Amino acid sequence: MLPQVNIQNLNELQINSMPSKTYKLNYGKNQICDTTDDLQALQQAIYIILNTERYNYLIYSWAFGIELKKLIGMEKFQATAQLEQCIKDALLQDARILSVENFSFAFERKAVTANFTVKTIFGDIESQKVVEI
Repeated sequence: MLPQVNIQNLNELQINSMPSKTYKLNYGKNQICDTTDDLQALQQAIYIILNTERYNYLIYSWAFGIELKKLIGMEKFQATAQLEQCIKDALLQDARILSVENFSFAFERKAVTANFTVKTIFGDIESQKVVEI
């Protein structure tokens, strides 16, 4: 026997998003200081995503983190195209992030620095990722 469901006012259905409240990390002291929400919580999430290698940690799902191992040994210009895609793939897994744009790259000796803008539901965040290749 199947349950009977009566959905008459489907247009009145509201979807509420969960708050993004999380613990605030103090990276300099390796401490948890307080709690944070919205834009600051998302900045922290971006930092953690971009500094966690995907598939390396059982605590995270396989959709969490970034795949940077494949960039090792690549030429600088080939690595920049791959790095842009890796960053987008990693960050767009978070539903609060709308897009990742305005990439610019700076080359150092054996590293590439990517500067980019993360468009979120809370506002824009300027971010950076340095990758040794």
